[in-house]
Amino acid sequence: MLYIKLKYFAPFFLLFAWLIMASHPVYAEFKETEAEALVKAQQDMKNKINRISMFHHAARSSMTESLQIPMFKDYFNLPESQSYRVDNLGQIELTQKQNKIRAQMEEWILTLHSRFPIGETCLIDNHGQEHLRVVGGQIKPPHMFSSEEHGAPFFTPTFDLKEGEVYISEPYFSEDSLFWVTAFTSPIYLEDKSIPGFYHFEVPLAAYSDLISFKEFSFAQFKGNELDTEEEGRYFIIDENSLVIADSELKINFNLPDERNHNINEDLPDYMPPEKLADYTTSFSRIFPDKGSAEIAKKMQTQREGTLYLNILGRDYLMIFQPVPDRPDWIIAHLDPIGGHGYWDLNIIKP
Repeated sequence: MLYIKLKYFAPFFLLFAWLIMASHPVYAEFKETEAEALVKAQQDMKNKINRISMFHHAARSSMTESLQIPMFKDYFNLPESQSYRVDNLGQIELTQKQNKIRAQMEEWILTLHSRFPIGETCLIDNHGQEHLRVVGGQIKPPHMFSSEEHGAPFFTPTFDLKEGEVYISEPYFSEDSLFWVTAFTSPIYLEDKSIPGFYHFEVPLAAYSDLISFKEFSFAQFKGNELDTEEEGRYFIIDENSLVIADSELKINFNLPDERNHNINEDLPDYMPPEKLADYTTSFSRIFPDKGSAEIAKKMQTQREGTLYLNILGRDYLMIFQPVPDRPDWIIAHLDPIGGHGYWDLNIIKP
C-alpha cells in the first residue's frame, strides 16, 4: 500500500524538485562555452551596429530629401534672404514672401518632428542668422531667432561639405532644447554653387541609449518601447575620454536639472558657466567593477576593435568592442557573461 501511494505521488515530487532546481541560480544557470558565447555576442553586436547605422541613415535621408524640395532653395533665392533687414533691436525682419515660404518649410518640419526624435530644427544663413526655428514641435516667432549661430560647433564644418553631404557633430548642450544633443547639418547649394545657408536639426544624445536598450525600436520618440530583458549582456558606448555616452543598464539623464537656470550671458547675475558632459554622465570605470578598468578602456581606445576575456567578481565574461558607425571617436562594447546573468542583474554591484 505504501509503495502504491509513493508511486502515485512520484510525479508531484519530481515536479516539486524541478521547480526548486529551476529557481536556484546554481542549478538553473545555463552552461555556455566561450566559443558559443562569442558567436552569440557577435550576432547581437551586429544587430546593434545595424540599428545605429539605420538610425544615422534615416537622419541623413530625412535631411537630404528635405533639401530636394524646392522651397529651401527658393527661400535663399530671394534677395531679401541673402541681404536681410533688422529692426532697432537687431532682430531680423522678414518680408511677406519670406514668411510665406517659411510657413511652408515649418509645416514640413513639424511633420518630420513627429516621425523622428528631433529636439530642434533651424535654417541658418552663412552669417549665423537663423531664419526659422522649431523646438520640441513648437514653431518659434522671428524675434526669438538667434543671430549668433556662427559660434556653434557645427557651423564652420558644414560649409566644407559638398552638396548632399551631412555633417554629424560631437555632442554639445543645446541652449534651446536644454539637453545634450548631436547635430545633423547639410549645406544648401544654389545654382551658382554658392552656399547661402544650411539646414540643421538636433537629435537627443539619449537616443543612443534607446537604440542599444530596446527590444524593438522605432524612429519616433522612443516612448512605450519594451526593454530587451532577454539580453543578458550589457551594451555601452564610450567616447575618446572614456565617458559613457550610452548604457543599456543605466539610465543617463542628459537634461538640464530643474533647479538650474541655464544662462550663458556673463553680465547677468544668474550666469551659468558652459555645461560639461562629465557633469551629466559617468566614466567607464564607474560602471565597470574591475580595478583594471582604466587599462581596459585604454586598450579599447588603442585597438579600436577586438575581443577581451575577463574575470569579474569570480565570473567569466567576454567583451567585444568596435567603433560606432559614423562616430570614429566612439566605441561600442558588448560585455557578456559566459553562462548565466551579469553582475548588474545579480545586484552584486549597483551601477
